[in-house]
Amino acid sequence: TAAMGRQAVKVAFSRDSGATFGPPLELDEVSPSNPTGRVDVVLSAPEAQPLGPEAQPLGPEAFVSWLGGPDNSGKVGLFLRRVSPSGLVGETVRIALTDGSWRSGFPQMSLRKGELVLAWTAIPDKPQPDAETAGRAPIAGIRVAALPLREMPAASKPPGRRDGPKSLGAEAIVKAAFLDRAGRKTGFHDLPGKVILVNL
Repeated sequence: TAAMGRQAVKVAFSRDSGATFGPPLELDEVSPSNPTGRVDVVLSAPEAQPLGPEAQPLGPEAFVSWLGGPDNSGKVGLFLRRVSPSGLVGETVRIALTDGSWRSGFPQMSLRKGELVLAWTAIPDKPQPDAETAGRAPIAGIRVAALPLREMPAASKPPGRRDGPKSLGAEAIVKAAFLDRAGRKTGFHDLPGKVILVNL
């Protein structure tokens, strides 16, 4: 999503086949800039849980992958995170660095016999030096990784939040300065006895 001009990777669970959804959880806390997106989601089978002595099955968990924001070199991370329907998340795992352009396509995931299989397109930084490819664009190749579910960090903590627009309390709102329709700086203290509509 890119609501209010800020890109974000979010996931929400539904317990009634999509009629309603729970609150969205924001997942990308690690990108150096706004995430690129290209999200994929798979749900675990009930037999794939629990993982560990303290884990208790809460219904299918989600495994979410996405491309993060570009670093100074233009590369983006391929990230993976486990999410529980209870609203808890696991640590973010970086699978690889890849090209952030559309040439890198959409990473794909699949569950197979206790493993999470990821496939993505890797693009070399430079053209291959051999004669057949001299002077041509770098050749893209498919990369595959298989991760045992038991090695994926468990969903055990609430998601963190990026620094973003902060909610103002009532005291801060009363003291806030703003521009009126004529462009003049004013505040609530200049408007005694008037009815004011505040859009928060």
